[in-house]
Amino acid sequence: MVESVIGIALPEGSSDLSVAAPFPVEQLRETKISHLDIDGRPVVVLKKINVVPEHNQYFQVYYRFSKLSMLREPLMLISGFFFFFVACIVYMRADTSISKSSASYLAKQQWEEVQAVIQQVQNIISRCLAAHDKLEASLRDLYRTGDIQACKAKRAVQRIETLVDHLAIFSFSGSSITQG
Repeated sequence: MVESVIGIALPEGSSDLSVAAPFPVEQLRETKISHLDIDGRPVVVLKKINVVPEHNQYFQVYYRFSKLSMLREPLMLISGFFFFFVACIVYMRADTSISKSSASYLAKQQWEEVQAVIQQVQNIISRCLAAHDKLEASLRDLYRTGDIQACKAKRAVQRIETLVDHLAIFSFSGSSITQG
């Protein structure tokens, strides 16, 4: 007694299954789940007992298949990748610091303070250089013209500017000491 079992796996989403065989066979319905399947693939299992060479004939399996079901897996993959990349973008752009006392936030604040101090020092140095240039110009004028009164007036103005700059440096260094 020879028994033959044949399983036919159909596409996921197939419905209204029927088998047309030229001889009587036992039909079973199963479901096979493979990769990317949601509902599983229907499987028609045909069993025949007492198989003889005359049973070696063609048979047909009929089923309905929605064209929309063909797009199910590609759309599932596309939407999965889309949501994954959106989640990555949101994660990278999100501020994940818990509070303003985190190390990265404090480092950023300190960097901004250092940049502000450097800018103030550069401004003071540029004013000192400008005062030096004015003093040098007045000394050249004195050497060229010999007018002492004009030179004294220019030097008095420059001393006042220098005094203001020194006061600015002093107040700047005092404020940075109190902050530190």
